Parts: sequence; structure tokens; C-alpha cells
Amino acid sequence: MQKILEIEELTAKIREYKKNGKTVALCHGCFDLVHPGHIRHFKEAARQADYLIVTVTPDRYVAKGPSRPLFPEQMRLEQLAALDMVHHVALNQWPTAVETLNLLKPNIYVKGADYEDKSKDITGNIQREIDAVERYGGRIYITHDIVFSSTKLINRSFQLLQQESQNYVDGIRNQYSADDLEALIDRFSSLRVLILGDTIIDEYCYCKPMGRVEKAPIISMKYLYEERYPGGILAVANHAAQYTDDVRLITTIGDGDNYGSFAREHLNSSIQAELIVRNGSPTVTKRRFLTAEGKTKVFEVGWINDECISGELEDDVLNKLEEAVKGADLIIAADFGHGLITPRIIDFLESQSIPFALNAQTNSTNFGYNYITRYRNVDFLSIDENEIRLPFQSRLGKINDLVYKLADATNCRSINITLGSEGSLYFSDGELYHSPALASKVVDTVGAGDAVFSVLSLAYKSGFPLELMPFLGNSVGALAVEIMGNKEPVYKTSLIKFLRGLMA
Repeated sequence: MQKILEIEELTAKIREYKKNGKTVALCHGCFDLVHPGHIRHFKEAARQADYLIVTVTPDRYVAKGPSRPLFPEQMRLEQLAALDMVHHVALNQWPTAVETLNLLKPNIYVKGADYEDKSKDITGNIQREIDAVERYGGRIYITHDIVFSSTKLINRSFQLLQQESQNYVDGIRNQYSADDLEALIDRFSSLRVLILGDTIIDEYCYCKPMGRVEKAPIISMKYLYEERYPGGILAVANHAAQYTDDVRLITTIGDGDNYGSFAREHLNSSIQAELIVRNGSPTVTKRRFLTAEGKTKVFEVGWINDECISGELEDDVLNKLEEAVKGADLIIAADFGHGLITPRIIDFLESQSIPFALNAQTNSTNFGYNYITRYRNVDFLSIDENEIRLPFQSRLGKINDLVYKLADATNCRSINITLGSEGSLYFSDGELYHSPALASKVVDTVGAGDAVFSVLSLAYKSGFPLELMPFLGNSVGALAVEIMGNKEPVYKTSLIKFLRGLMA
């Protein structure tokens, strides 16, 4: 245990060693399952310097598939500290080793042979690490011993998924490789996308429960801190912009707040955004109060004008849509039921010759008034189970039957239904494809449907294989529920790493 240091303590140790003329080698990684390849890698690394240091990726930054890491960070630190050739171990504080290298400045940075092939590094971190080492005058050393894949060993030796999910993934793995999936996702990058919907600002106010108020039946909460995220159509656009650089967004904001600046600051810089001011209305804002420890949502307050936009504003939106649609390959509309998407705008969207992808949400403020069946001519739909049951007043009906009814009602040939812990169902031209759930950790489900909708809309337009659509959607959903609200999008690099972990 004495070998395990805080990163600041390790920094001081290395400075002391180097001051005394000693050399330091650094190995960095997840090291979820230490195997013979790791041992030989560490032995060779130890021969290159007087001291061998190992830094470990924290649990929160491990993106190698469901239920990873297999072993929590403390156990991973302890198993490395137990090796004789390792002098010190520390938990990294960042997603990559770049900041660690800049701080520790080891004489030698030791990596395995796979480090030499930069073409397979989707994150670009290899080059950033090389640049960091070269800036402070260190050098890279590559070991060329036997190589094992920890992920592959874990996938083959441990039951990380429920049996149904594991069988499903095995079936996908028999037909497609991780490289196949990455190539299919890369095809999204050529799409020109027009996105329309309501701006929503998500505020998360974290509090500490203090107890029941003495003279009223309510719980007293002590304010701790709050965070603000770009929600609604801003989140949809941010997800899409991870996969294509050509995204144009049309939305409305209120005139009585400063959320226009917030929206622009929190949109991906590649998005061409038209933020149209809606006079006399607030920007839709939803403030959720949570307990800081368990992240349990207690209640929500909303600033919303649910009336349809004015005729003048409607004309302005339609004019901008008519211009923007000329250069688009796909229209993505998310109807949150907050007044932007009027009957005239629906008619326009449904009359276009390019594919129209739609998500119409049911939430607490529009319950019973924003059914998906408002629409009559849609190319791709993605909604949840509640949003298909409500318009048909079928609480217990078979979901398969409801999908066929929805296809007829909306004239839609491709429909994705998210089913929570039951996975998802994908319908296309009369065929149904089911995927079990792939999520292993749920932090927050808010925004997960938007992420799935956004990525699957791109997949639909790009001709993604039908049998892979629910698999892709559930993979995106598994990553999205690990993110608090819409704090960040589902990055393309994160999705590729997740899929590579599953397919190893």
C-alpha cells in the first residue's frame, strides 16, 4: 500500500529521483486484468530506467464496453503495486495520459507495440502523448513482446452481460467486426443535416435533504450547487455534430433571459445555428432538484410557454426552413410540444422530398397533447414505449401490434421503439428486429432518447444494416445513461471504443 501515491505525491517523488540523477520510466493504462503480456511489458520497461512508475485510468474514464472496468480502480492499483518491478502506482486524474505526462515528465514513456500503429487510434491521443513527451525532452520506448487483449480475455472469461444480451452480441460478432461497424459509422460524416426543435435549458440543482419542515408536510433541502446543460434540440444537434460536420440548426429562444449566449457557447462549434427570438416568452427551462449523494430527483420547476408561436414567427421559421432544406440530405425534427412545431410547419416537413426523421415527446407539460399520431407522413421515427402506447390508449397491448398500427397511422417505414431495460425494437418494411439492453450503469436517463434518436436518424439515412439498427441504438443509449443529463454528447470516439469493447 505504501507504493500507492496521490498524483501530487508522485510528482514530488519523481522530481527528487531526477534531482539525484536517477531515471524514471512510466507505463500508463487501464490494466483491468493483469495478464502475462502486461508482466513482460513491465519487466522490459523496468530495465530501461532506475524507477518504474505506473499510472492507472480512473473508473469514470474507462470506456471499454458494458460492466467495465471489471475491477474497480483501488483493486487495480493494488494488483499493480504488488508487482516487484513496479516502484510506485498512482491513479490518473484525467481521461488521457497527456496531462499526466506534462505533470510527471518521466524520462521514458513506455508503450506496447500497438502504440506504433496510429491509424487505429480513433481518439488521436497517441500523437498528443508523443507531442507531450517531446515537448519536455523525454523519449518513447516501445516494447515488442507477446501481446494479449485484456478486453478479449475478459469478454471470453467473464459474464459481463445478461445471457440474452451476451447471446445477442455473440451473434453480431459472428457477422460483423469492430472495423466493419466503425466503417459504417464513418459514412455518417458525409451527411448534410437540418435540425429543428425547441431549445430547452436543463438546470440541475443539487441539494442536501435536511428533514421534514416542522410546521408543514414538506422536506427541507439545503442548496449545494447547480449545473446547467444544453437540452432539447441543442442536445440533439450536439449529438449529430459528433458524427458529421454539416449540421444546421433552427430553433427559438426567449427574449427575457440570456440563454441565447448560453446556447451558442454550449453548441458544437461546427453547428450553423439560427436562434430565433420568441418575443414575450422565456427560453424553455427545466430546473430539477436532486439529492447530491444519490442523485435522486425530488421535483422539477419549469419556465415554459406552451402556446403555438405567433403567425409572424411561424413565417420566419418557414422561410428559414425553405432556404436551409435546399442543401440538406436529411431533416431531423424533435417535437417537444412547446409550441414551435405548428400544423403549418408539420405540413412543410412532411412535404419535402428528402427523408424526414422525427421524435415527438410526451412529457409532464404536454401529456395527452403531443402524440406522434399528429404526423401523417414520416420516414423515420424514434420514440419510447409510453409514446406509442398513449395515442392508441393501449396500456397492455402487444408492442409488436402497436408498431404496425403506428406505421400505418404515420405512413412510416422505419420505426425505433426504446423499451428501457427491455432493450429496443426496430421496425422496417414489415420486419421487426429486437435488441436486448446493453447498459450496465445508469446515472441519468434524461436525454438518452435524444441521443438514440439523433444517431439512429443518421444511421437510417446512411443505409445502416437493418439488423444492426437496434444494436447501434442500444449502444448509444448505454453510453447516454452514464451521463448526467445532457452534460456532454455521446462522442463518436466513445461509441467506437464501446463497440470495440463489445466486439473484442
